[in-house]
Amino acid sequence: MDERSYQGILQRRRELQEELRAINDIIHGYERLQQLRAGSEIREFEAMSAPSEPRRRERNVFPPRHLANLARSEILRVGRPMTRGELVAAFEASGIPLAGKDKPKNIGTIMWRFRDEFLNVPGQGYWPKDVPNEAVEGAASDKLA
Repeated sequence: MDERSYQGILQRRRELQEELRAINDIIHGYERLQQLRAGSEIREFEAMSAPSEPRRRERNVFPPRHLANLARSEILRVGRPMTRGELVAAFEASGIPLAGKDKPKNIGTIMWRFRDEFLNVPGQGYWPKDVPNEAVEGAASDKLA
């Protein structure tokens, strides 16, 4: 092989290498575009399936103070301590809406927040601290002993 042929072959190799780089760039660009499209589709799907605003915890219609007052009224109307479940049943029977999946827990939390106003009598339920009740006072003194 003469020098001229050799130089021609080297030139052709450089041209082929350049074409190969261009083809590889096109392939990588296409693969990147596919990844972006897939990511975009996933983001679009997530955007469509997710709520437009973050989910908020369900709240009671009435503020806790009002519910504590309603509980007090119901307990005094019944005339004996009432459990969380009994208060929930009484509220629902009266059409008072309560939030949450665990309504007795909701009422228990409210009553706990107002523990300076209510006595939780073991085995009986809640009773207003400022209202005398012999049965409650006996149970409360047993609890303190």
